[in-house]
Amino acid sequence: PVFIFITNSSSYIALGIIALVFILAIAQKSALLKRKAGQLLASFLLAFIIIKVLKYSIGRVRPFESHNFIEQLVEIGTPSFPSGHTLEAAAMATAVVLLFKNKFLVIAAVLWALAVALSRVVLGVHYPSDVLAGIFLGVLTGYFCHWLFQRKYRYERMENGKG
Repeated sequence: PVFIFITNSSSYIALGIIALVFILAIAQKSALLKRKAGQLLASFLLAFIIIKVLKYSIGRVRPFESHNFIEQLVEIGTPSFPSGHTLEAAAMATAVVLLFKNKFLVIAAVLWALAVALSRVVLGVHYPSDVLAGIFLGVLTGYFCHWLFQRKYRYERMENGKG
């Protein structure tokens, strides 16, 4: 039940983080928090696109479909590779690590992403390689969006004569 809860809540937690940062940005009238929320959203959306493209391009069958000794503990209707839940969680956790310096928040984000990754294997819906690919691609996604946002705002500061 714990792993089912973790796996089912992954997108809600990711979207909740984005919404919370946007709400804080509005409440505090903070341009910096607004940019951070935008970067979180970009990481989430890029992860979503990568997941859809790769899953349907590769079309790997699920472990419970290939091995009758693996029990499927949650319903699933998409191909296996890469683990979308894991990729999404890793992208969000990477963005949180890069954007926020609060140790509790950073540790919580990383533990959450690892729990999501583990839940996918425990529930019989992913091979370990699906999850490892999800972690790798999620981290790349988070770093790529961070790089893009840093580049964009550095350019804007130079254009405005501030840097």
